Amino acid sequence: MACMLAMAMLIMSGASAFAQVYFTQDFDGLADGAFNGQAGWVASAGAVVQSSFSVSGKALLLNAGADANRYNDVFTGQTSYPWRVAFDFMFLTNALNYVGKTASLDIQNHLPQVRGPFPYEQALIVYKAGTTASSNLWGNLEVRGATTQQKSVADLQTNVWHHVEMVFMFAPTNFGSVDVVVTTNGGTYWNPAVLSGLQVDGNTNHMAFFADNTPDAPMCIDNIVTEYLRPKGTVVLLR
Repeated sequence: MACMLAMAMLIMSGASAFAQVYFTQDFDGLADGAFNGQAGWVASAGAVVQSSFSVSGKALLLNAGADANRYNDVFTGQTSYPWRVAFDFMFLTNALNYVGKTASLDIQNHLPQVRGPFPYEQALIVYKAGTTASSNLWGNLEVRGATTQQKSVADLQTNVWHHVEMVFMFAPTNFGSVDVVVTTNGGTYWNPAVLSGLQVDGNTNHMAFFADNTPDAPMCIDNIVTEYLRPKGTVVLLR
């Protein structure tokens, strides 16, 4: 276990490694409009491809209550090396928009829910926030595995792109790990401790994004990448 965590931290620190890109989605080559069925994605009606809000080109807009799911092909069974999952997200509305205006709200967005190659390897980044009965802000940005790391969302701005890096060490039990860094405007926004132990979940090889609608919390997603990281000079045969 210590070796797996050390290797993940080594990769995150920029040590010499070769990245084998496995899955990418930048949305630029997709048709504007309904996302469901494009490029193998399964999505609800509120998920649309558009160019009004993007890092560059096009991005996915998840309107209130919308979800987008990718099944079966975001990971291989390769577990000898760490997996990197990266993406950009931007909130168009979050709990801060309701402070002092609307009481007793509860928002929960998934960005994203990740299930690895084995059925014991789920981790989520969750925006869990809202307002109290007196319309004050409560909530956190959370990384959830077997345990949870939290950051207050008091400074999570809308209409600002955030970049997320997740490095997973998957294992055939729930003893894997995930290391997360969130940056924005060139600086580190959040760098929580490594989560040791992922959630036990029966599903595999799945990535999902979800925007809440109680109340509305639309968000945009761009530049999704999954790749595995191995020391330079190694040879891996994909079967």
